[in-house]
Amino acid sequence: PVDRVFTVSGIGTVVTGTLLSGSVKTGDEVEILPSGITSRVRTVQTHGRKEESGTAGQRVAINLQGVDHAAIMRGDVVVPRGVFRTTRAVDAHLDYLPSAPRELRHRATLRLHSATYEVPAQVILLDRDALQPGDSAFVQLRLKSPVLLLPGDAFVLRAYSPQTTVGGGAVLDPAPPRRRRRSEAALALLNALNSGTDVEKVLRLVSESLFSGLSQEDIVLRSGLPLKRVDAALTALLSGGDVVLAIREPRIFLAWESFEILKEILLAGF
Repeated sequence: PVDRVFTVSGIGTVVTGTLLSGSVKTGDEVEILPSGITSRVRTVQTHGRKEESGTAGQRVAINLQGVDHAAIMRGDVVVPRGVFRTTRAVDAHLDYLPSAPRELRHRATLRLHSATYEVPAQVILLDRDALQPGDSAFVQLRLKSPVLLLPGDAFVLRAYSPQTTVGGGAVLDPAPPRRRRRSEAALALLNALNSGTDVEKVLRLVSESLFSGLSQEDIVLRSGLPLKRVDAALTALLSGGDVVLAIREPRIFLAWESFEILKEILLAGF
């Protein structure tokens, strides 16, 4: 996440921030989100020293090749090229602070803070009309502008008036559909993403996709599970007959119930 951007004479655009995960090294191809600008890392500095690479947890300064400093701002995120997607809605678990000055009404707009950015967020309460101070709930946050949020990312919510912190939580699904309120299936999915096993998370996500199916890539993106754990969960579900590999390349999965309904529809047409 970018917290500063500036230019250095003879060097060009430099961004600084704390590396949250992975590593960055000289020559890496990167992407600046949410704009989608691409660049290459010219040099890396950590704690004021020039290095070949930086690792998670370090303060780093990155010299970006061929990017105007005016095109980048605090709140942008530098990521590996072609890996991550921005979002304008996330499903989340929200803890509303006991110190909040009033109840939180459905569709209230608050300021979401995560990493180095701030964005207005409309709070969709999925199982009630109001959230009382000290309560917790599953919500969908609809964001005014696109940002990068991943499963497990923490966030803070602040009110506009009075300007105070009223809650916080963690992202469960960074790419959800628009939820139907009080949907038992949606709440069961969010419960699984919040505290379920790998198999439960993957099965719920695939089942929700109904007849469109869900790719292995999307399962990784939406569950937050590493690829190896997604593969293990899918292997268990395939062997148990709970899901079906509908398309081999790219790998698209359907829940067994959806597969059976589609089969009946197709056979009825002959």
